Amino acid sequence: MGPIDRFDVHRHRALSSESKQNTSSFKYHAIKNANRVEVCRKAFMSLHSISNKVIQRLNKLHIKNQLPIDIRGKHRNRGNM
Repeated sequence: MGPIDRFDVHRHRALSSESKQNTSSFKYHAIKNANRVEVCRKAFMSLHSISNKVIQRLNKLHIKNQLPIDIRGKHRNRGNM
């Protein structure tokens, strides 16, 4: 039980054939007085000082059951791996 929990979507409504259906929904938690408190996405971003792009990356990794890898400073154009 980490700070982000993933749940399967219970109901898929019929939409147009081109629309992309979400397969997961997420709940965000913070610790207050040794208790987990559910918070909204914006509050979670504010508490951890992270952007929406980071949350999207973590959610994609959470769906694939992968751990985040530190990719800061890694690039391939000069072989700095």
